[in-house]
Amino acid sequence: SIVRGGDSRISDQSIDDVVRQVINPIWSAFSFFTLYANIDDYRATFISEPSNTLDQYILAKTHQLVTNVTEHMDKYDLPGATSEIRGFIDVLNNWYIRRSRDRFWSPAKPVHDNDKQDAYDTLFTVLHTLCKLSAPFLPMVSEEIFKGLTRELSVHEAEWPLPAEFPANNDLVKTMDSVRDVVSAALRLREDAGLRVRLPLQSITIAGLDSSNISDFELLIKDEVNVKSLIYTDDLTAHGNFVLKPNGKVLGPRLGSDVQDVFQTAKAGNWERLSDGRVKISDYVLESHEFELTLVANEGTTAISLPGDKAVVALDTEITDSLLNEGKARDAVRAIQEARKGMNLILTDRINLNIVASNKTTEAIKYFSDYICEQVLGKSLTFNKADKDLETFTGSIDGEEIGIQITVD
Repeated sequence: SIVRGGDSRISDQSIDDVVRQVINPIWSAFSFFTLYANIDDYRATFISEPSNTLDQYILAKTHQLVTNVTEHMDKYDLPGATSEIRGFIDVLNNWYIRRSRDRFWSPAKPVHDNDKQDAYDTLFTVLHTLCKLSAPFLPMVSEEIFKGLTRELSVHEAEWPLPAEFPANNDLVKTMDSVRDVVSAALRLREDAGLRVRLPLQSITIAGLDSSNISDFELLIKDEVNVKSLIYTDDLTAHGNFVLKPNGKVLGPRLGSDVQDVFQTAKAGNWERLSDGRVKISDYVLESHEFELTLVANEGTTAISLPGDKAVVALDTEITDSLLNEGKARDAVRAIQEARKGMNLILTDRINLNIVASNKTTEAIKYFSDYICEQVLGKSLTFNKADKDLETFTGSIDGEEIGIQITVD
């Protein structure tokens, strides 16, 4: 607000917000990269033509970031530049890195795994560029990360990045951003319905969105939202309807007292959308700037509209015994991973497990023993065979407290 000529009050809360929303995420991305690169003893290099779609996407987003931040800086629009950086940090951490974790966890060394090597090189390229763009705003943090990534003396002596250094792919960015919107909407629905993310659901329905644009990423969406299937439909009305909101400030001078009739008619839903984008209501035709159309989910459905009000995502919230048991297995994985952290195990340690739980919970997750072991690097898994000489860690499976004992070979 200061840069825009407004007043600002410095507070601990505002500083904490920047640390939490900006500095910590940047440092987290850097720490993630160095942790795995050091394990693999790999020195990353710049990359411009990776084969993995996620790598192509984040590099195309980097192209947009460099372009937009440079334009804002040329206009001395510092708030605009920082807004671009903040948004990119969210995409980097909460989408690219999170979706790429399995690639970094691959047991193969990068020299024997081209996809893993591309992941390292891509993340290095993005972080290197992000440091340069952030340097005017976060000089010390950017300097520390930059020097940790490279052998160069200072980020403040580096050349400003150019958009041409990164591949442009606006179609991919647009499609992947739509995928992210679908995932975000579905996860919000899960949260509102009180359905934890580790509990699998049967399906989500995407109504009104061109399925040809996102069908290539169906597996990704199902994994992110934790659903078994995706259903596409052009029938928006089955899940949502448009609500007309006339703009009284604009229509008042033109319609006079009739504006109230327009409001009442709009509220009753008695209006017609014309082919040219205008709206006919009562005896009037409203221009595009005289109203807003908002896509609202139908009452009784677990649905939400996507940004731009062009599509709806609906969630199937019916929980079967099979889905419930699979969710408990995923809870077990999370609890075991926390126990691993509590023992300060390294990422490659393979373990033997014993879970102490009720008979009902034991029966529910026994079927998923192979899955649980695969996820936590378990060599063996037993139930209710506690060793009194071993430390017992506590965890939770669908609200039930369980005991976890771990030994390392």
